[in-house]
Amino acid sequence: MTISLKTYEFHEIDQYMEYISKYQDSRVVQLQPGCFLHKEAMLEFDDFMVFQFTSGQKLLDRFSIPPGYLEFFITSPAVENCIWCGVEIQPDSLVVIHPGQEYLVLLPPGYQALGILIKTDMVLRERLLPDALWQRTFEPEKAFFRHESSRIVHFRNRLERLFLSATDLQQPLNHGLTALALKNWVVDELQTIFLDIEIGQNPGRPLPKMAVNKRFRIFSRTTEVIEEQLTESFSIQQLADEIGITPRTLQLCFKEIVGISPGQYITTRKLHAVRQQLCESQNLQRSISHLAQDFGFQHASRFASQYKAMFHELPSSTLKRKRRAIKK
Repeated sequence: MTISLKTYEFHEIDQYMEYISKYQDSRVVQLQPGCFLHKEAMLEFDDFMVFQFTSGQKLLDRFSIPPGYLEFFITSPAVENCIWCGVEIQPDSLVVIHPGQEYLVLLPPGYQALGILIKTDMVLRERLLPDALWQRTFEPEKAFFRHESSRIVHFRNRLERLFLSATDLQQPLNHGLTALALKNWVVDELQTIFLDIEIGQNPGRPLPKMAVNKRFRIFSRTTEVIEEQLTESFSIQQLADEIGITPRTLQLCFKEIVGISPGQYITTRKLHAVRQQLCESQNLQRSISHLAQDFGFQHASRFASQYKAMFHELPSSTLKRKRRAIKK
């Protein structure tokens, strides 16, 4: 068994996006203004990994994990203003994340959490999830599991201690028996927690039944329409008409689920689309202003100021940095 322990600190969103793309399809929709900072440590085995991250600022992220894996996300004890797929994140919980599904999460500055990414065949082989709980996890807003005891808290605390002294930890973990023992402990803990929840010895607290489920479906459908028409210009009224709701309902859905208006959401998605074009194009044939116009930004100076507010650099700087990277 091979194992590695890595730590990262990102001060630029591009660095983070390049890194995270190896493990998940992630589209950061909105970042709170200010310097981007994201810290992550990863303990990587042959068939699963444990990672710890801290977000330095408010983060609104849409993502999906790679095929062939399940992720077990252990939430923080402090979860104020945290939203997961339309519901409030529950503290001290285990969340099960499936591949092939898109998830949306809103995290405040300084949020810390742990994740365990395990190959699906290992999850099934070890029967980490009883059948009844497995079926429940396919609905993201229901995939939260809590323990009335402090077992999840102890599990998280012990995992966090693995990252406190990365240098001291590296050598013993390179010993095969130590690494195997750690892997077996993680599997055993997950099995025990889910088994206790299933048999009702320590049932998880139910999530509040909220009308937000309907609003989240409206939100999800609306974002699909926005993505399909990202290069087009449309009003909130037109968008609401296409979904079959009132503009007021649309405004309420976006404000409650992601904390911004539909107009702000559309603008941030368009800005990210322009940035993606600038970063991915090997040889941009059109001017930046023409590219911006493709996504509905008709005023070059206003576009440049919005772009800089979002990404802390001008679009021309993004393009220059990309061209320098290609030359290297």
